[in-house]
Amino acid sequence: MLNRYLAALKSAAPWQVPWSPCVRNTENNVALKVDDGLWNTVTGLGGYDLRCADTVTGQVCFFGMVEESDAMSPFTLRLKVAGGQVVEAESVVVR
Repeated sequence: MLNRYLAALKSAAPWQVPWSPCVRNTENNVALKVDDGLWNTVTGLGGYDLRCADTVTGQVCFFGMVEESDAMSPFTLRLKVAGGQVVEAESVVVR
């Protein structure tokens, strides 16, 4: 699911993620619609790629870099997956 999410993010295509009908999506601690925020400004992902998974709670996390226009910023992401759908997406971008 993390691979799918990151590929969709890189393409700025949130519709490629299987979202739960009741998803909780935040960016920098602000609740957003799933197609708002970083989805509108991302132009690429950087080379740093650290991933973790917690199979007990159904969560994954990513530490990397995101590109917006010509600026690279540290980026973290936590996804909670249930029933094959993303039910929570929490991201932090340090601009």
